[in-house]
Amino acid sequence: MSEPDCTKNTLHELNDLGFNVVGVTDGTPYQKYLAGCRSAVVFANGGTLFWDCFMEDIRKYPNHLSNHEHPIDDFVSKCIQLVDPTPPSSRRWIQCSETADVFLDFRVLGKDAGLGHESPLGLLIHRRYGLWVSMRMVLLTTEAVEITETIDGIEPPDTTLMVSNPCTTCIEKPCIASCPAGAVTKDGWAVQTCASFHETSEQCIGKCHSRLACPVGKEHRHSPLQQLYHNSRTIGRKRLGTLLSIKDHRAGTDPNWTDWTTSK
Repeated sequence: MSEPDCTKNTLHELNDLGFNVVGVTDGTPYQKYLAGCRSAVVFANGGTLFWDCFMEDIRKYPNHLSNHEHPIDDFVSKCIQLVDPTPPSSRRWIQCSETADVFLDFRVLGKDAGLGHESPLGLLIHRRYGLWVSMRMVLLTTEAVEITETIDGIEPPDTTLMVSNPCTTCIEKPCIASCPAGAVTKDGWAVQTCASFHETSEQCIGKCHSRLACPVGKEHRHSPLQQLYHNSRTIGRKRLGTLLSIKDHRAGTDPNWTDWTTSK
């Protein structure tokens, strides 16, 4: 199979697994990670499809929850292995994960690839999925990749970022008014303010009020369980195990807000 055919098939297969937001940016800045890199193909998930696929996987294989410290990251790894089990030297996959061996700023990657725009929350906002989009991995390749409407089922990236950023035309900006900590302002996300509030209040456990208030893509909001899992993994993981009757003795790891307040 030729390299272009392999990439096209990979896009389709990953789309079916929930990686339904894809874009490409220039790979030249990433040649230190892959010699001769020409394209960086960025994969994200929008809405609930990825979570549905993850849930289906752990229903079939309960040990994928109980035996892994980071089940979502491991699910992403399995998906990569499924679609590209033996990548040649011309391709390299890097996950958006705290355990990845290489750190890349996926906010920059996602924006450069046309997957979203800057928002006051520090998250990328997608024209269709709003704030309910998450970066998952990037494929670095020596191939010159283009994603167009000719690839069935895959929405092409937004190439008019500055013009179509929904935040620039949002007058009411409910994300600012809805934050109980006052951590979301017109100037962006105040990390220390947010972290300090989490240290002393339980109002934001399992949800982000500002994210929920955004009207863009509200029909693609994550379910309460999905929000709980991502925002409070200790509670969310236990809730997930109980729902699926899976004996899971791992506690999960929440953000250490003390570290955020002292190191940022």
